[in-house]
Amino acid sequence: MPPPKGVLIRVLLVDDNPNVIAITRLILLTNEDIEVVGEAGDGDESLEEVQRLRPDVVLMDGRMPRMDGAEATRRILRKFPGTGVVALSIGDDGELIRRMQQAGARNTVLKGAGPEELGRAIRTAAV
Repeated sequence: MPPPKGVLIRVLLVDDNPNVIAITRLILLTNEDIEVVGEAGDGDESLEEVQRLRPDVVLMDGRMPRMDGAEATRRILRKFPGTGVVALSIGDDGELIRRMQQAGARNTVLKGAGPEELGRAIRTAAV
């Protein structure tokens, strides 16, 4: 169920590739009910930004330096259990996706997904 009309879903983008973050940010501009509130370049930074920004949803890359997406997801949800996490995937790493789901990711979406698919994954995770 989507949030009530006029309610913004606050999203934190987490990926070690700044181009992925920039493209994802642009794609999300087409979703009027989604607001990107911050960015992080790795798992450690994502923990700091969730603490600071308190997003509704974290769009989390699985493979990052210092701390991968599965461990970051586990730590975020331990401290902020109401936060939704969507795993970002390139589609060829089933083991990593499985680990992220076990850590608590509510959804998975491919990098490069279109506005509708990305928006739907975020909305579903925002419950």
